Amino acid sequence: MSSRRLLALCLALMLAAPLPALEPGAQENRGASLWAPTEAAVGQWLAVAWTGPDKRGDRVTVVAADAAVEATGRYALTRQGNPLTLPMPDTPGDYEIRYLAGGGGRLLARRGIRIVPAPP
Repeated sequence: MSSRRLLALCLALMLAAPLPALEPGAQENRGASLWAPTEAAVGQWLAVAWTGPDKRGDRVTVVAADAAVEATGRYALTRQGNPLTLPMPDTPGDYEIRYLAGGGGRLLARRGIRIVPAPP
């Protein structure tokens, strides 16, 4: 197998592998940053501050903690302002807020958040 072909295979496997989940409040930056509380109630609208390239199609989204790298859930485009207001999922659990680049959805930042039942 040629080295070029081996490199392509390794890259494909790395991109297909799921990301290790982040604990609520933990963050990983790859050219952008996110700020949000570590916990929110189901269905709550949450302000999320960000820094990043803010290029055409860039978005901040909320996905399950074990979602694929390219997954997109409820989102807002960065051109809509800063902070952005995002609706949280309707099911309690561990999620991630992610900053995705517009051209191809490359992951630039992610932050763990725990969604809890709404108070009575």
